[in-house]
Amino acid sequence: MVKTPRLVSFSEYLKYDDDTDNRYELVEGKLVPIPPENEENDWYTLWLILLSA
Repeated sequence: MVKTPRLVSFSEYLKYDDDTDNRYELVEGKLVPIPPENEENDWYTLWLILLSA
């Protein structure tokens, strides 16, 4: 028998803490891990900040 994952409400999402440094986003009631930032993302962020200055 396959167990259906329980959907998470927005208020549960706000309170969620798994005692790790992992970050999650809530997508249609499911917690989806967000990949860690990397150097390429940092460069794009800096570029966008400089463009808007």
